[in-house]
Amino acid sequence: MKLQQNLLVDFGAFPDSIRQLSRRCGEGEGKFSLVLKPAAADSSSSSSSDAVLSFQETNPFRELCHLSLQVCRGTDRQVKEYLAECIRQLQGMGQEESGRAARLEEELGKARAKVEEKTAEVRVRLCTH
Repeated sequence: MKLQQNLLVDFGAFPDSIRQLSRRCGEGEGKFSLVLKPAAADSSSSSSSDAVLSFQETNPFRELCHLSLQVCRGTDRQVKEYLAECIRQLQGMGQEESGRAARLEEELGKARAKVEEKTAEVRVRLCTH
């Protein structure tokens, strides 16, 4: 694919590059768009893609396709496995955030106690002078 589409990014950087392109499409600048088209039925290509996902940039002269990916429909099993993994990740993130919230609440309680202590010290000094 790198040679076919003249890509400049290495395989390791490819996922991050896709995310960057996706963000640019989502920014609503109007210059970048993400286009999903059904694959042509009479395609001479040997692949059995269901659709083509294209990252396009529009300028006053023409539409430039930065990347074109053939995508295939997932099986019922693949979709369920993917969604189950997403749920596991979200649950893990929720547990991490709950732990973080508990730590922050503990820190807040300590800070409040310290403020009350210092306030009491100031009151005692003011009363003694």
